[in-house]
Amino acid sequence: MLVGSPTRVRALWLFSGAFAWGMYQVGKGNKIRRALKEEKYAARRAILPILQAEEDERFVSEWNKYLDYEADVMKDVPGWKVV
Repeated sequence: MLVGSPTRVRALWLFSGAFAWGMYQVGKGNKIRRALKEEKYAARRAILPILQAEEDERFVSEWNKYLDYEADVMKDVPGWKVV
């Protein structure tokens, strides 16, 4: 055996330590990613009622246009009522 060369046990400890440190870093990264994802979803949940209100307003406007169009098309049909 050469002087100063790592033995198999030392190599195993070195590998195990490097692996454990790497997994620790992966775990830290996962926590950070999870927090960022939760922040993004919280922001989406916060603005969802505003977006839904805008869509509802657009829908009512389009529906009223459709009802006006239906009333215009069916004006000559007796008994037809636009609801």
